[in-house]
Amino acid sequence: MSAGFGSRLRCVQFFLRGLQLCCTVIVLALYSYMLASLAGSGLSTPTHIRAIEGISGVATLWALCASLMLRCIVGVPLTSFLSMFFDFAFACCFIYVAQANRGGAGSCQGTVDTPYGSGKASDYPDKSKGGTPRLGQACQILTACMSVSILAM
Repeated sequence: MSAGFGSRLRCVQFFLRGLQLCCTVIVLALYSYMLASLAGSGLSTPTHIRAIEGISGVATLWALCASLMLRCIVGVPLTSFLSMFFDFAFACCFIYVAQANRGGAGSCQGTVDTPYGSGKASDYPDKSKGGTPRLGQACQILTACMSVSILAM
């Protein structure tokens, strides 16, 4: 193999790690907003929202560490094994994230089902004290998280 092939492979790996990092940061940001708005409005927070927040936070940390390992540690079999193990584990985790966000798979018009409640897309959640998105906007958040989690796999 030529030396140019190794540098091109490394560029592809950096691109994939960057894509993984961007996807995990988007899910982390959207779920942080969802967690804060649910807590601020007095609505109950489902357990899966806290779980996805934790998964995306740890996945973001892993994507940063993997990028640094790719840059600083080259050719060590242990780091390659760790990368394969954690990449497989986080692929499984993001399958769960995509499944948990399946409420955003359809159209976000008409009647929607979100963590804020169910109802018409143009309505605000019941019992909300303000600071919460409309149910249609919450459905769009689920759609964004589902599509980005599929990319992160």
